[in-house]
Amino acid sequence: MRLCRHFEPVFQWKSDDVLMMAMPNFHLLGTALPVQAMYNGCTVSVMPALEPGRLLDPVAQTRPTILVVAPIVIQMMLDHPGLEAADLSSLRLIMYAGSPISATLLKRAMHAIPSHFMQFYGATESGGAMSILRPEQHDLENESKLRSCGTPLPLIDFRIVDESGNELEDGQTGEIQVRSPALFTRYRNQPEQSAKALSRGWYRTGDAGFRDPRDGLYYIVDRVKDMIVTGGENVYSAEVEQAIMKPPGVAACAVVSAPDARWGERVTAVVVKKPLAELTAEELIEHCRELIAGYKVPRHVEFETALPMNPTGKILKRVLRDKFWAGQSHTVG
Repeated sequence: MRLCRHFEPVFQWKSDDVLMMAMPNFHLLGTALPVQAMYNGCTVSVMPALEPGRLLDPVAQTRPTILVVAPIVIQMMLDHPGLEAADLSSLRLIMYAGSPISATLLKRAMHAIPSHFMQFYGATESGGAMSILRPEQHDLENESKLRSCGTPLPLIDFRIVDESGNELEDGQTGEIQVRSPALFTRYRNQPEQSAKALSRGWYRTGDAGFRDPRDGLYYIVDRVKDMIVTGGENVYSAEVEQAIMKPPGVAACAVVSAPDARWGERVTAVVVKKPLAELTAEELIEHCRELIAGYKVPRHVEFETALPMNPTGKILKRVLRDKFWAGQSHTVG
């Protein structure tokens, strides 16, 4: 994977770079990039633990030039009351990955933090990053591009396939499959899982997406297992979440399926409001009607004080789904 990245012209290290390691070291963001930095002779500053609310002070003190974080950390930085007074002027690049990011949050970050931004899309199975949304592709004048995961790194190939493995044309949504010289060969002692994940040299990511025929950018619309089928129509939760995140009173959200006697599955939103926000479920539903098709609009909205997350800040949708589907048959993982 080092070879793939070093063929990428936008991926440059400088001798005086300081990378702040804020993510857990069991995650790719907390290992691969710090190792890359050290390989290129740069300094690595290590935070003992990821505490997004306290990240501003270490940045001001150690003066890193590169910060590597998950989107949830960016959100917590932006929501922290000390952001306006914090000195983040040393940052030249913020790399983010690990979970989806809304265009609304990314625009906030680009306006608030004086740095370039670069997104990685990758997996452990691929040996790290598979594609990059490069700094110059972060176009504030074109919000749709902020939802893209960019284009593949050198030596890495993408394809979009249907359920039968047939390659789809540009613009059509299917599963993203990846081929890379750093691709894993199997899961240890798990032959069945290995066979499911690999298809004739291609890694099945489990992500649903498409390639834009106009500029070649790739877009992830959902995890295949998170897709909601309501009344025979496919609803990708990421699109609904992008709509819900637009009102300023929304801090976070997750869209999952819930059982529905008539339609099979119901689009359901779990929302965290910002402090003092007075949003109602009815207001959010009406807001969504103006942005997305009627069958994609949430039929039910629940408010929570927080969403379940793993240590890297990825929302655990399975936990939310299980609450709604408890005691009922549901085949989605």
